Amino acid sequence: MQKIYNMQRAAHIAMGYLAKKWITRREAMAKATVHGSGLTAYGIYLLAQSYHVAGDRLADFQDQYSRFSDHPRRLLYFQALENYLRSFLRLHGKEPEEIRRYDHNFSAMLDDSRIFGLHIKGRTEKFIRESGDRRDYVRVRYDYDLRVLDDPALRRPPALAQLANAVINLELPVRMALAATGIEIVPTAER
Repeated sequence: MQKIYNMQRAAHIAMGYLAKKWITRREAMAKATVHGSGLTAYGIYLLAQSYHVAGDRLADFQDQYSRFSDHPRRLLYFQALENYLRSFLRLHGKEPEEIRRYDHNFSAMLDDSRIFGLHIKGRTEKFIRESGDRRDYVRVRYDYDLRVLDDPALRRPPALAQLANAVINLELPVRMALAATGIEIVPTAER
């Protein structure tokens, strides 16, 4: 009988220890470091430009290796889109923690960017919103086939050219907003 009591007591102590551990982890997660919190709006813009240029460079290999998915290029362009929006939001005073909370929600980022004066073409805005609503940014990382499988026509994702154009059309007003603050923007080659 004493043995059973000791085992129950040990289990109870262990559960209390685990509960304390869990609370400590949750608190730690709440206070987690926001990666990139030291970046300025210009730093985020440069990061977006890097993804943008890398996506452009992959185009050189697309025909040569056409049997491969275009997902890496799409992912680079989506990352560029997101970082151009983040750059604009950071320029207008959004803190990194606030920006992090958007969690790839392009529509919310566009809404707040428009409040701060971002103007982009209607087609570009529509494309970005629809891509966000379809969660293309997330799907491109995990799904091999981006066709909508519950669609009888098995609709393909938007053309890669549309995505590349959206990136170009978003980059320009962000660059102009940064330049208006006196930041010297060095243009990338071949644009």
